[in-house]
Parts: sequence; structure tokens; C-alpha cells
Amino acid sequence: MTKREKQWKAERLAKYKANKKLLDTMSEQQRNAIKEAQDVLRSTYCMITETHDLYMSDIGKIESAMYGIQNAFSVSENY
Repeated sequence: MTKREKQWKAERLAKYKANKKLLDTMSEQQRNAIKEAQDVLRSTYCMITETHDLYMSDIGKIESAMYGIQNAFSVSENY
């Protein structure tokens, strides 16, 4: 393994540990909201790049993920 590869691997591991530590401080609702948003964004991005189209059911998934994030990370009384 080259020096650059070792450095990249060390940086990646440090980032992973920092993310895990942050996720461990979050509620289950917050962690689930983040996971759902990641899954929906990945899925809809793939759909758009492969077919150049987006199904209405995907729009519903995006909306659900948006509200999941909004509810898990309320930053205002209005939302």
C-alpha cells in the first residue's frame, strides 16, 4: 500500500469514527430520518440518471424523507 493510500485510508477511518460518534448522540428518530433520506436520494438519483425520468411514487418518497428530516430536526416552532 502506498503512502497516499495509507493516508486516504486513515482519513476515511477518522471520518467514519467522527460520523459514528455523532450518530450515537442522535435519537433513533433522527438516525432513521437520515438513513431514509440517504436511501431515497440514492434511489431517485439512480432513477433519474438511468431513465431520465422520475416516477410520481419517487416524489412521494422524497416528500416523506423531507418531512422525516423536518420532524426529527425541528429548528423552529413553525415546522
